[in-house]
Amino acid sequence: MGTRLHSVAIANFRGIQSGSLAGLTDVNVLVGRNSTGKSTVLEALALASQPAPARGPVARVRQDLLQQIAERRNEANGLADTWWYRGDRSADIQVDLRFDSESGRQVVVVLQSGRAPAFADSDDQAKHYLGGTVLFDGRWAMAHQIERVLWGDLVRARGDRDVARHMNELFDLGVEGFSEIDGAIHALLPAAGTPIDLLGDGARVCFRLLILLRSVGDSALLFEEPETHQHPASLERMARAVCDGAKEQSIQVFLSTHSRECVGWFLEAARASGLEPTVFHTALSAGKFSARRVPADSARTLEELGTDLRHLYRYG
Repeated sequence: MGTRLHSVAIANFRGIQSGSLAGLTDVNVLVGRNSTGKSTVLEALALASQPAPARGPVARVRQDLLQQIAERRNEANGLADTWWYRGDRSADIQVDLRFDSESGRQVVVVLQSGRAPAFADSDDQAKHYLGGTVLFDGRWAMAHQIERVLWGDLVRARGDRDVARHMNELFDLGVEGFSEIDGAIHALLPAAGTPIDLLGDGARVCFRLLILLRSVGDSALLFEEPETHQHPASLERMARAVCDGAKEQSIQVFLSTHSRECVGWFLEAARASGLEPTVFHTALSAGKFSARRVPADSARTLEELGTDLRHLYRYG
């Protein structure tokens, strides 16, 4: 595997005054109650990636990450006071990233009031990693821009065959291929060619996710609530497709979820793909963020004993 983020520390961002995640692995699953910082962690990683020049195919499709963060919370004016802990702009927002525990590479990103995010300390290889980071959430999952911009490169590399295979595994559609008609991608089904957007929300989310997985490499996928729009059966298969793609493309995965099934399936899929997964149970109190780290083997044992990892807060 390529570059890996080992830890992240966050200060004065959203509801987090201070806190950190350490011991990050290939697939990192964030669970916890509402308002415990899961989405904020994903946004902090996106914020830290903004100063790095976007690279590779994703450079032509990656949105301005600051705009994407703002739109997720209906913040039309961009850097609203709500980005700062308790609206206090006098304290800088800071995201401290540390890569590959042996090398000690570090990136520190600072956001000051009225200024764009900037690197206070950085490393070229770490910038390379951040330059490919994408935040895949419900809003972006419905964006036609993904296939409009990336489809040509995908077809030239014949990655469309992999997308068709995974779509059939996910949804049993019988896709024989794809064709672009009047600017829209159609799935060629046994009975007729059907626009992707008419296959249902779950299918079009997976279609765009599969395209992105083929376009991102040696970087991070920030994935919010994979269970959205998915039947449990397709969610299990999607976890396998994501982990297989992450292994092939050297992608480090960060996902947040409220689904017990999602946790279990991503743990199993990661192991089957030769990746190391970890669960982090998040907590947030009076601005202090913490995350209880649960390695994959411990997570499996707890689940076998009937413990729901989403409810670890009940056990102190």
